[in-house]
Amino acid sequence: MEEYELDTAHKFSEKQIQKFREDPKKYTKFLKAIEALSNKRFKTTLRGSLEALEAKRVISLYMAEALNYDKHLLEALIPYFPVGCRRVTPGIGYLKALTQPNVDVITSSIQEVQPNGIKLTNGKLIEVDAIVCATGFNCSFIPHFPIIGEHVNLQGLWTNNQSQAYMSCMISGMPNYITFLGPNGPLAHGAIPIITEQLSAFALKFIQKCQKENISSFRPLPQAVKEYAEFIESFMPRTVWMDKGVRSWYRDGRSDGSVLALHPGSQAHFFHMLEGPRWEDFEWRSGGREGGGGEGGSGRGEVNRFAYLGNGFSVREGEGERVGDDTWYWGEADVL
Repeated sequence: MEEYELDTAHKFSEKQIQKFREDPKKYTKFLKAIEALSNKRFKTTLRGSLEALEAKRVISLYMAEALNYDKHLLEALIPYFPVGCRRVTPGIGYLKALTQPNVDVITSSIQEVQPNGIKLTNGKLIEVDAIVCATGFNCSFIPHFPIIGEHVNLQGLWTNNQSQAYMSCMISGMPNYITFLGPNGPLAHGAIPIITEQLSAFALKFIQKCQKENISSFRPLPQAVKEYAEFIESFMPRTVWMDKGVRSWYRDGRSDGSVLALHPGSQAHFFHMLEGPRWEDFEWRSGGREGGGGEGGSGRGEVNRFAYLGNGFSVREGEGERVGDDTWYWGEADVL
């Protein structure tokens, strides 16, 4: 990464930004280098791996240095559990702040909040002007408003079924429903923008299929969703995310049970999975003219799935003012 001349604060100068504007290939190379470093981190989440042990050693040393080797702070803040079983944050500036003379780190439990402060279980009263709370977050995937599918409300479905989803983005019983950053996605694996881009590309493949083949609705088959969930359950014990006794939002704030938030694999693994949709995992319903045995009909009062083939011409051939290319299938020689 030295070739990109990053400073210690990871800020880009106007000169660097201009270089990236003028040389898109260099910018892409930089992005790929950053992403490659991020992708390699997945090995640290595999229980007992050399990468996991090394990550614990390096981060413990980093925290100890940032905390000025203060014994009280080291005992209170350096965790016993593996790196990654909870969300990892670099904490730049935060750990240093805890060592400042105007900061007290109190590890005793709170007994009650009183009008003029906080009373601890050891009887001590901490007088304060303001209290900032950072607990009690709702970590579930259950939507805050009703989402109605085929005779089912997603709120109730995920309450009873532990937020199962097909490849993180589709739900059985919810036709034409695609969500982003749903259950068991790569939420701790890399940057959110590239994840949403890849999910968008996956969703577009379904939209294009529906548009081309005159499909009115699609939904994942219940058995496909079930088997996908079973694979996740079988894989997760290999990871530190299932570490016993550690509460994590990955498990909806619990210290036991299933990992609901994360994909069972690396980010590259998730993206590779999305490249080729498994159409056989879905129920498809055709749209358009029904029955009658005429054009597009099968004579059985239902839609012929091949009615979209229309009049025998391809829209790629062009007609009138529409420009087409009826030889698009000719590419470069010897290139598949």
